Amino acid sequence: MNIETRKVSIISWITRLNDERILSKIESLQNTEPDWWNLISKEEKSEIE
Repeated sequence: MNIETRKVSIISWITRLNDERILSKIESLQNTEPDWWNLISKEEKSEIE
């Protein structure tokens, strides 16, 4: 299954959801930003430290 098919499948599933807890969890995933510290290189971390 390719990525586009997977996305459509997930969207379809979400549109049928009625469980507030699951919808809240999905929203929290959407609003999660990665920690910048985990995105920088080892060299950059060494310079900061």
